Amino acid sequence: MRCGPDEAPEMAAVQRSVGRDAGSDAPVLTGPATSLAPTPYAPHGMRKAVLSLLPLVAAVGCGGGTDGMPRATPAAPTAPAPPVPEPPPQELTLLPGFQPPPDPTPPPEYPGPAQPPDEELCGDWARLTVGDLVLYNNVWNAGSILNYEQCVMRRGDEIGWRWSWPGVARLTSDYHNPDHYVRAFPEVIYGAKPWDPSTTPRMPIRLSDLQELTVDFDAYMTASGDYNLAFNSWFTTGNPATEAGIAGELMIWIDRTDWTPQGSDFLAGNVVIDGREYSLYSRRVFHTLPDRGHDYLAFAAHEDQFSGTLEIKKFLDFLIAEGLLSESLYIAGLELGNEVLDGSGEIWFKEYRVTAR
Repeated sequence: MRCGPDEAPEMAAVQRSVGRDAGSDAPVLTGPATSLAPTPYAPHGMRKAVLSLLPLVAAVGCGGGTDGMPRATPAAPTAPAPPVPEPPPQELTLLPGFQPPPDPTPPPEYPGPAQPPDEELCGDWARLTVGDLVLYNNVWNAGSILNYEQCVMRRGDEIGWRWSWPGVARLTSDYHNPDHYVRAFPEVIYGAKPWDPSTTPRMPIRLSDLQELTVDFDAYMTASGDYNLAFNSWFTTGNPATEAGIAGELMIWIDRTDWTPQGSDFLAGNVVIDGREYSLYSRRVFHTLPDRGHDYLAFAAHEDQFSGTLEIKKFLDFLIAEGLLSESLYIAGLELGNEVLDGSGEIWFKEYRVTAR
């Protein structure tokens, strides 16, 4: 101990915080945040030594009172230990479900001045082939609406589409379901749809044979009204894919306004895939037609994603493990588009690449 004009006795506080052994493989459950307060601790022998020093500090402390008697200098307060972070949700584990509000972050806008498209097709059901991709001007549920405009476009290596639909709420359609109010799905297709031939010999492919299905993309969008941005795949009982062989449909919503794939009655739970959290909706025998129906599954992302790599196979593997999808089925293809209810928008992809094997 040193005592000088600017010095005081120093004591080191010994403590430890409760932690987890680095080698532990115990499961981590998702739940409310847990705070583990630091526990003051000193080995038994050291504790006795510290206690025996306290009278000595009081007797020879550097401070003094008005009566001339020395006073003990209080020990400096111990800084609190940093809080123990909440463990992240476990991946590929179905958790209790909830659907948060839409991500308020606006979509990324196109950098720099936009150039006019090199090619633009605006007719209903128009197709624009770019390599092993097909841009499809899908207006599947226009019904009696006539005053709309929708086009698919190409500009150099970039692909995109635009739309403008009037606001018509829940117009009765001829699709056997009066509550269907999605008007259109301008999209890019890799592989097949049950109504159309495949763009590549790699798809359809049986789920049990699928080794990889990923998509790399980089999108820029401006939009208003109600819409989403979602991947879509059809599952069929055979190859080639046919309407008669439809067994199910999968959607992965990566952006949305204030609506969800289904009502809360069909919210099966939440799951984390590649560090992103999704709400999973499951509706059996959806899109029922007079002689049959098929299952509908949808993941709705809690945070928007407009670029990066999405490993579609991880979503498929999760559904198979949960018993929601049979690996004996074929996946016909992979589509990405905007389901449009109303309003206007335009989207461009500076990159869009699908890998399937």
